[in-house]
Formats: sequence, structure tokens, C-alpha cells
Amino acid sequence: MFIEAIFVGLVIVFLTNGRFDNFSEVEIKGWPMIVAGVILELSVIFFSRYTFSLYLQLTGMMTVMLAVAMNLRIRGFLLMFLGGLLNLMAVLLNNLRMPVNLVGGKTSSMTSFMDTVLEGDVINYMVDSAGGWTALLGKIMTTPIWYPFPRLLSVGDLVITLGILFFIVGESKRKHFHRESTMVQYSYRNRI
Repeated sequence: MFIEAIFVGLVIVFLTNGRFDNFSEVEIKGWPMIVAGVILELSVIFFSRYTFSLYLQLTGMMTVMLAVAMNLRIRGFLLMFLGGLLNLMAVLLNNLRMPVNLVGGKTSSMTSFMDTVLEGDVINYMVDSAGGWTALLGKIMTTPIWYPFPRLLSVGDLVITLGILFFIVGESKRKHFHRESTMVQYSYRNRI
């Protein structure tokens, strides 16, 4: 969903004549931490048979959250932080696994994914059978059937997606960047 948000944001920038060159001026503190955190989160795919992969995912989430927290002054990053916090709470309150709503998955094109979750083949997800308020933080919504990339979404995912959109569109509309001038200044003295 985040890649789609980036694409939609760039299309909005193009259609509204936003400034793409503004993105070269954005200074995101700790951006290598974001890359490292995403790599750690994606490493769960390769190490899903091992229980330590849950800790890799948690470490990745916390690394990305720390980098996002360092950039709260940038438009959209507060929403990304709040969405990440909701997802982190869902994982921490459910034994390091993201709860998945069984009903939402069965009514969409996510049936095969839900079957693998039920069989226990996906280590970082768990079936939400108990309900309760912590389950509301999990993957409770699905994309519409007409959507080409079927996904299960949490409230945190939607908030992060909005944050990405606000960041991209907001930075393209910024008029001026406030950087210190690096121009050399000469002082001339009159010797009379």
C-alpha cells in the first residue's frame, strides 16, 4: 500500500504542477536507518521458519520508528509516526504477531493468504479469533475486489499511507527552502 501511496502522490504532484525539484532539497535525518529497518522487516520472508525472525521484524519496526521520530518537523512524518505506533502496539500486544481478521480475509481475494495464516505457515501473523480491542489494531480491512493488488490493511497502515501522501504533496508545494547561504561575501574597505 505504501508504494501505491508514493505513486499516487507523485501523480497528484504532476497533475497539480508541483515542484519535483523540491525533493532534492529535503533533508531526512537518519534515512539509512529507514532503509536498514525496511530490510530487517523484509528479512522475515527469508527466515520465516525461525522464531528469531519475529525479533528481526520488531527491530526493523523500531528502527524505522526512530528514524521517523527524528523527522517529525517534516510534513506528513507525524502521521507516519502515529500509524507506525499503532502497528507497533498491535504487534507488541499480540506476542510479536500482527492479528488478522478471519472474516475480512475470507470475503475478499485473500483466501489463499488466510489459509496459510490458519496453517501457521506465516510466522509474523496470527488469526484474530478472540476479538477484543487489541484486534482492532490488526489487519481488519481489505482492499476492494476491483483493486488490482489485494491487501489486508490495518488502521496504522492507512494512517501511514496518508502520511506518505501528505509528505509527497506537501513538499512539492513548498515555495522556499530555508537554507543558510553558502555564497562568499567580500568586505571592501576604502583606504583614503
